Amino acid sequence: MKPKSKEEIQEDLASVGTFLNMQSSLLPGDDTLSWAADCIQSYVEGKEKSLDLAFGLHGTEEVKPGLAGTPSGEHDDWIATALRLVISKTPADKEWPVTKDLADIGRFCGLGEENNDTDDEFIATELKRILALYDSIAIEQLGKKIEITEILNKAKD
Repeated sequence: MKPKSKEEIQEDLASVGTFLNMQSSLLPGDDTLSWAADCIQSYVEGKEKSLDLAFGLHGTEEVKPGLAGTPSGEHDDWIATALRLVISKTPADKEWPVTKDLADIGRFCGLGEENNDTDDEFIATELKRILALYDSIAIEQLGKKIEITEILNKAKD
C-alpha cells in the first residue's frame, strides 16, 4: 500500500465517520459507534489536533498516586456525584440512563455550554467517556462517602 497524503487520510477518516454514523442507527441504544464517528469528525474538522485528543486519549496526563492508569485532574471534584446520579437514573435492565437524563446530569456537573445549547447526545457521550476514564476515582470517592455516612449513622444510634 502506498503512503497517503494528509488530505487523503482525512477524506478516508471522514468516510469512516460517515459509515459509523450510518451503522449506529441500526443499533438502537448503543452510542459507541456515533461517539466514534463524532470523535473522528472532530479531528477531520480541525476541532482536535490529533485523533488521540479527539478520542479523549491524553497520554501526557498525570496519574494520581495509587491509581495507576487513571488520569487525575479537573473532574475529580464532581465525578462521584455524577456516578451516583447516573446509577440512580439507570433502569435495572439497562446499562445507562436515557440520553436526556445523562445530558441533564452532565449539565448539572458543568459539561456543555453555559447557555445549555449543547446537544444532549454530545453531553451524554462526553459524560460516559469521563466516567469511563475516572471510574476508579469515582468509586473511591463514593466508598469514602459511604464510610463517613456509616460512621455518622452509628454515632446517632
